[in-house]
Amino acid sequence: MTQSGERFSGLRKFAALVTLYTIGVILFGAWVRVTGSGAGCGEHWPSCHGEVIPRAPNIKTIIEFTHRLTSGLDGLFILGLAVAVFRLTPSGHRARTWAVRAGLFLILEALLGAVLVKFGLVAEDTSKVRVLVVAIHLVNTLMLVASTAMVGLALEPAPAEAADRSAYRKTQLAALLYMLICAMGAVTALGDTLFPIVFGASVEHLAPSAESAHFLERVRLIHPLVAVVGSLWILLVGVAAAAAPAPVRSAGRLLIAGILLQTTLGVANIGLSAPAWMQIVHLATANFVWLSLVWLAACYNAPPDAAAGSPKFRAIDDEIA
Repeated sequence: MTQSGERFSGLRKFAALVTLYTIGVILFGAWVRVTGSGAGCGEHWPSCHGEVIPRAPNIKTIIEFTHRLTSGLDGLFILGLAVAVFRLTPSGHRARTWAVRAGLFLILEALLGAVLVKFGLVAEDTSKVRVLVVAIHLVNTLMLVASTAMVGLALEPAPAEAADRSAYRKTQLAALLYMLICAMGAVTALGDTLFPIVFGASVEHLAPSAESAHFLERVRLIHPLVAVVGSLWILLVGVAAAAAPAPVRSAGRLLIAGILLQTTLGVANIGLSAPAWMQIVHLATANFVWLSLVWLAACYNAPPDAAAGSPKFRAIDDEIA
């Protein structure tokens, strides 16, 4: 492998590490929610209780402040990844596009976090505005994860023979369905936090129909129903991919395994009355499934012959190989 190829190999590894770290920050954000620590710094942002470093923090302040620190570090990692990509790749390389998108989604992520804090849409707030922002927040985190992952995938393009526009469109639809499922899951998780389920509760208690019940309680069963229907389509996409040549086959098998595991965890989450730790595990698996979809889409959406076959891109691909 040439020196240039080694640089690309390092970039791919760095992009993978940034992606994994970003998922870790997302999971920590979920821990902030389940512990009710979102108001740990009051309505101050980016400061904490008006201080750069809180001098007399309680446990919720520590949790929220730590989340802000890890989020800030994630921003530095993504910025560093973008700088490295622009320094080491030629003009017009797809990795540059995804690095820019990652930066934009990161900025939006910070703004959404600021909105939640500045408008008091945290802790025990049960407003519909919070529900909307939480759903948008989740979709944005998925796009952020996809963008950082695609930086690495763009540095190692799928073989031209893997390109399949029809399968790519079906995978795109599966990804859109999955984003909807995850957004509804974020709303359901918020409801489970604000209105905890009694262990072993009946279906009636899981989703009370009484008008006096909060809407987050009344819609609790919608997410699992939509998840089951949507997962069937995603599973079919994975099964079709699993019968294709590599690397599509590997991505399809991962997708199948992820969907089956996520469905099992979803059932367990309901059966255990949505404990905090299970919500975190459920969210972690959701990100695993999402990465599988991103990888599969990248395999199907191989670079067009005109770009992949140009002398510049052929040289890059030879060095990477």
